Amino acid sequence: KHRLLGEAVQETKERLETLKTAAQQANTALANGEITQNQYDALCFLAFNCPQAIAAGTTIRNALLAGDYEKAAQGFMLWVKVRDKKTGKLVFCQGLYNRRKRESAYFQGRYDQVREDLEKLA
Repeated sequence: KHRLLGEAVQETKERLETLKTAAQQANTALANGEITQNQYDALCFLAFNCPQAIAAGTTIRNALLAGDYEKAAQGFMLWVKVRDKKTGKLVFCQGLYNRRKRESAYFQGRYDQVREDLEKLA
């Protein structure tokens, strides 16, 4: 039990550090005019729900560092799987797909698509 608790604490610390680093970099990029407010907001949504998506070496982060915002927007769609509790394998999740689709659209400034998607949910 102590080992598992220690591992969980360490994993949580690593995730928080990733979030902190990402937040600092996003704030700097926004302040320097390298990303727009909607891009910043979409990255915050993603980082809050899926911090590993913006970690070093990911498609999104690499694309942002290269200034390739289209590729970064496409990278949101790579994070649409959950771990199946029975098999332990990653499987497609429609709910995450829908969320990432909205986040990607928001990142790209396509508010009309976001609004339409949210109206369908109401």
